[in-house]
Amino acid sequence: MDGTFLTGKFRGCLLTASCIVGNNCILPLVWAVVEGENRYSWHWFLEQLRDGVVGDRDSSRANTVLTIVSDRQKGLIDAVSDVFPDAAHGYCIYHLSTNLPHAPKNTPAWRRFWAAARAYTVAEFNEHMEKMKELNPEQYKYVVKLPRHRWATHCFLGRRYSMLTSNCAETINSVIRHLKGLPITYLVEETRKKTACYFYQRKNNGENITSVVTPYAEKILGSSRETSRFYTLNPSTDVLFQVIAADRTDVVDLSKKTCSCKRWDIDGIPCNHAMAAISFRLRDPYDFVEDWFKTSTYRATYNDCVPPTRGKEQWPAIPSNVVLPRPPNVRI
Repeated sequence: MDGTFLTGKFRGCLLTASCIVGNNCILPLVWAVVEGENRYSWHWFLEQLRDGVVGDRDSSRANTVLTIVSDRQKGLIDAVSDVFPDAAHGYCIYHLSTNLPHAPKNTPAWRRFWAAARAYTVAEFNEHMEKMKELNPEQYKYVVKLPRHRWATHCFLGRRYSMLTSNCAETINSVIRHLKGLPITYLVEETRKKTACYFYQRKNNGENITSVVTPYAEKILGSSRETSRFYTLNPSTDVLFQVIAADRTDVVDLSKKTCSCKRWDIDGIPCNHAMAAISFRLRDPYDFVEDWFKTSTYRATYNDCVPPTRGKEQWPAIPSNVVLPRPPNVRI
């Protein structure tokens, strides 16, 4: 989720929500023009997201499995707590890295922070944090004050699929950047047209995929399969294995779809060690990939379309029971 300010006569803000689908592509979900980026507008926006997109037959379950990634805009943080209290809320690592004291890009301490954020295990995380402490104690003091479960992969409370930043929302904003100076009606209509074309293209792409999983997942599986050829396996049972590599030893449990390296657990695609065990048992690796990365799921995502209109006269009227966000004591 992200917000971007408009540059036209209406000095408002465009709020957007988007997600990443199983082929590592961006899916626009919701956008809205509001008076500003504050708790009231974000609260209203998240309510529309909850009721119109996220809510399903079991809205309580949708709340618990949802993962939200954003910057640390105060109004958004408060609104997420109000509307999605059980969702996992992660902070964008890029925004955090830009807030590090005296942190130009690609310095050793800056790179250690990113490595710590990506670390899958506690041991790897602690190693990078200790190096960061040696390189830049001031930045280290800033980082350790951040709630770790909001940014560190190894202890994140939800499923983040290694998506550490809110870049997908930033990308949507960059696509429509030349529209931000237009009147609101034109801005909304042009955004709708772009989204309609996007859905059509992705739907056609999905129909042309011949693999059980998406090309993105297929590429990862192929790389893992190639690397796993050099590992040594010691089976304990039909599903439990010790996997020995040149630099480490891990334990794979095929029945639980877990590996001690935690990559499979967190990313949803079998890691190198898991692929070694799967190949040893002559099992189909596609059976161990999370459904999110299946081609069938990808196609289902784009089953619907964004319908065309003849013009704004066909836009649905706002129902009388909808309350638009209006902060108290603020003139709009």
